[in-house]
Amino acid sequence: MGNLTAAHYVYLFITIWLFVRLIKQKEIVFLSIVGILSVALIYTKNLISSVQVLCRAIIAGFEDLLPIFIGISLILALGGAIKSSGAMSAVFTGNSYLGIGPRRAFLLTGVVMMLVSFVLWPSPAVALIAAFVIPLSAKMKLNPLYIASAMNIFGHGIALSGDFFIQGVPTVVAEGAGFKTGDILPYLVPLWAIMGVTTVFTAMILMKKDRHIVPVMPVQNEPKQESRVSPFKGKLILILISVCFAADVAAMLVWDVSGDDATFFIAGTALLLTGVVSFITFDKKEAEEKITDFITSGFASAMEIFAPALVIIGFFSIGNQGFSEYILGEGAPGMIGDFVNVFVDNVKLPEFLLAFFQTAVGVIYSIDGSGFAGLTVIGEITRGYSLSEEKVKLLISLGQIVIIWVGGGTLIPWSVVPVASACGVAPRELVKKNLIPVICGLAAVTVAASIWLVIL
Repeated sequence: MGNLTAAHYVYLFITIWLFVRLIKQKEIVFLSIVGILSVALIYTKNLISSVQVLCRAIIAGFEDLLPIFIGISLILALGGAIKSSGAMSAVFTGNSYLGIGPRRAFLLTGVVMMLVSFVLWPSPAVALIAAFVIPLSAKMKLNPLYIASAMNIFGHGIALSGDFFIQGVPTVVAEGAGFKTGDILPYLVPLWAIMGVTTVFTAMILMKKDRHIVPVMPVQNEPKQESRVSPFKGKLILILISVCFAADVAAMLVWDVSGDDATFFIAGTALLLTGVVSFITFDKKEAEEKITDFITSGFASAMEIFAPALVIIGFFSIGNQGFSEYILGEGAPGMIGDFVNVFVDNVKLPEFLLAFFQTAVGVIYSIDGSGFAGLTVIGEITRGYSLSEEKVKLLISLGQIVIIWVGGGTLIPWSVVPVASACGVAPRELVKKNLIPVICGLAAVTVAASIWLVIL
């Protein structure tokens, strides 16, 4: 363990302490600040540089989140314009809802999120689904927390862990081990199916037992929101929004637009629609003022949830090789990777336990919440196990699934912030809702991989 320094051990101690406080539902923002400063002081031995690191760490943490933050903010601005117009009340009168029960609404939301995520990736899918589904969540009688959970599980879990259309994720993993993407698919697909089916099945069982699945409907004394538009204009607004976003999806498929570019496209459309809806609803002078209010409110609502997470992400960015040099200075180590390497070099296990070891490595590489930090090296790490090529393919497929499900946006609180912000729920509550289903899925896929490893 000679490669580990005092800064590594302080980082490990603070990380463990953070997760303990998180489990106990304690605040962890201040501890994250202490962690950043402590690691920086020990590593740089310079007080001025260490204070500067506090800011650089937050900037680094915000870098990856900025596109989706802006996208969500503009979607929330559009949501504010729709709500202010009363278009939903004009079209859906009384207590009517869409004729979909909570569990069907969960599956419907999830499947739509999955399909969009397959072709666009989850980040733009969050913005797109938020624009359509979230304004209808009450009409579907589904708690916003379950809307968020469905988007997480089906988008950041099922769709991204397979990524069978864009194939960015499996390509990175396969190339890291010296394979082609097609080489790992025979192992990836069965494990992916086991993980997805187990997680969704468990979530549905828990939903059935959850008495709070239906959101609190407006109480009798609460004033009913009045529609500012006629039923005709209300339908016009909803049809216009649907047509515009459907055209976005079609255009992105035709011109192969995905990732951040897709997020920008959807967010730009949302901004234009915010203006259109405002002018349909209000007179010219008032509409111009309202557009400013909606945009301001959208950014404020998003930042209210994003802001605390940025400090926490800043701490974990120190452990990410891709950010550590920017934060701590040239030559700074990637502490998460260093711990994994020491772990792999010093732990020797029988083959039937390697699947459990691989899951542990995947979880460690996921704690920064990026979902991608470990993908570039999981193949190289697995090569170090000195196994046959077929067993390596199996284990890197398992590693891909674990890293994406845990760090890509279902179990790490600071990685679920985009979905939580879009749905207006607390990241911590969303993680709690995902926790048992995802852990059951991880247990099932790890056991399956272990058995398969013995058979090979």
